[in-house]
Amino acid sequence: MIEAPFNKAKYAIFMFYGIDDGKQVISSYPIFGQTGTSSSYTTGTITSYGNTAFYSGTTYKTPTRGVVGSRTSTDTVFKRYLNIDIIDIAKSGNGKVQKVYEGKAISSGTNGQLAPVMPAIVRSVFEDFPGKSGASRTSRQPVEK
Repeated sequence: MIEAPFNKAKYAIFMFYGIDDGKQVISSYPIFGQTGTSSSYTTGTITSYGNTAFYSGTTYKTPTRGVVGSRTSTDTVFKRYLNIDIIDIAKSGNGKVQKVYEGKAISSGTNGQLAPVMPAIVRSVFEDFPGKSGASRTSRQPVEK
C-alpha cells in the first residue's frame, strides 16, 4: 500500500490510539540467603609425644540456602492501545462500511509515555498482515531505547 489522495484511494485507514492514567501494582518477591548448615566435617592431625597429644583441625560447614524473607515493590503500569481499521472505499457508502482489515494491539508496562512504545505496537499489529481472520495472538516486540 502507498499513500494516495482520497479521490484516488482504494482504501481508507482509521487509527485510534491512546494510553490510560496507569494503575498501581504491588508485587511481592522472595529474598534468598543462607538458612543454616546441613552438615559439617572436620579434618585434622594428631601429634603425640610421650603421654601428650596435640590436635590441629578445621571444621567445614555446608550451608543450606532458601527463602529468608520477602520484600514488596510498587509500580505504576500503563495500558497503551492501537486500533486500526482499513475500509474499502468503493464498497462503502449509503451508511454501510466495508471493513477489510481490523487490527488491535494492547500493550502494558511501566513507561508512561506512548511515543517510545508506539513503533513496537504498530509492528505487532502488522507482524503477520493480514493474518488469519478473527484470530487473536500474542506478539513480543522490542522497544528501542
